[in-house]
Amino acid sequence: MATTLQTLDRGLRALEIVAEHAEGISVAELAERLDVHRAIAYRLVTTLEQHGLVARSTEGSLRLGAGISLLAARFEPQLRAVAQPLLQALAKATRATAFVSVAQGRSAW
Repeated sequence: MATTLQTLDRGLRALEIVAEHAEGISVAELAERLDVHRAIAYRLVTTLEQHGLVARSTEGSLRLGAGISLLAARFEPQLRAVAQPLLQALAKATRATAFVSVAQGRSAW
């Protein structure tokens, strides 16, 4: 098994957990879900906030920050650049429409 960076892994897991809670999640709940001390969760959240990936409401609940949309906007052109030639070749070979869907849980976009 590959060696991972524990802090980075926790930060990415924290983003996933926050993303699952559109209504928001508290730092205490996040700490519990990550199975870490609340102080560690606060440091993770502070770092994610500084990068705009997490935002805290006036009540203190965490939601995804605007930085997520910037990352997504940068991902789409890269995906399109890789997928477009393959899709065009597939559409030509099959004489059918070809498109890409990205799996997101039980949905696709």
